[in-house]
Amino acid sequence: AAQGVAMSIVEGLYKKICDFKPDEIFCTHFYPAVALTNLRLKYNIPAKIFVTSLDYVNSPFWEACIGIDYFNVPNEDFIKPSIDDGFTKRQILTFGIPAKERFSQRTDKKEARKTLGIDENKFTAMIIFGGGQWKGGLKIFENLAKSVSKDTQIIMINGRNKKDYDAIEKMKDKLPCSVVNVGFTDKVDLYMDAADVIVTKAGGMSITEAIYKGRPMIITQKVYGQEKCNLNYLKDNHLAVSFKNAKELKTQIERFKNDKKLYDEYISNFKKLQKNAIDDLCKFMLSQPNADYSDFTEQTKVKKAVNNARKQAAKKSKKES
Repeated sequence: AAQGVAMSIVEGLYKKICDFKPDEIFCTHFYPAVALTNLRLKYNIPAKIFVTSLDYVNSPFWEACIGIDYFNVPNEDFIKPSIDDGFTKRQILTFGIPAKERFSQRTDKKEARKTLGIDENKFTAMIIFGGGQWKGGLKIFENLAKSVSKDTQIIMINGRNKKDYDAIEKMKDKLPCSVVNVGFTDKVDLYMDAADVIVTKAGGMSITEAIYKGRPMIITQKVYGQEKCNLNYLKDNHLAVSFKNAKELKTQIERFKNDKKLYDEYISNFKKLQKNAIDDLCKFMLSQPNADYSDFTEQTKVKKAVNNARKQAAKKSKKES
């Protein structure tokens, strides 16, 4: 049964390619890149196939994507790991992880605060955990807001989490520090410009946006899998620190607040990783020649091959049962 499902997916994906005849295929996850690598073992696919990493680590399964044309990685640090995974140097692009263009455009900190209508002079920590749906965000906010001094300002991005937003609305006037309580917003980039530091978890896109904005991160240690690797990479490159409890979070914020030399050192480390990924990747893709489909395998041949494989799988399954 599983083999039959797999063949159905192959047929559907290849049929789409046959119908659309793309010049290029862009994958934002390794799953389709693995599928296309496997398809190319048997079928001609003239389109150039691109895949981009969304984390600061080559996770397991990337080695199964080596049949694509180009693998875009965060920066030059990932050339060797990619070659170790089986990619050739020619396949590796170092344009960086793509993020919305507005995250690469930086607004002066005081100007951003003025635009948002928030205090222009207080040290500002922004808390964001993937739209507010990450469990523990409210507790982290509450513990921090009760412990920091009056000359600190906290921006809390809740996203669509109305429950947390309402809870903060009820408590914010009783807290010692200033609180900017934000629900869903399309101005996350501007709030990042307004912040001094960002308290978050280590999701690939979130930290990329903070990197492009040049804001030191204070990241929870309660992360796993590729996010743990992301955190380690950030710490090794002095772009982030971590915390395991409310006391450590407060300590880290106070360090950045009171040690200008440390803060400036972290800020300077962002420059080497601030890429122009969207523009550079798009320009490279648009520079590629059109795909030649003149010798492309006909869909009827594919369907015949798939149907034969299904019949063989059914016979095998019947014998085994």
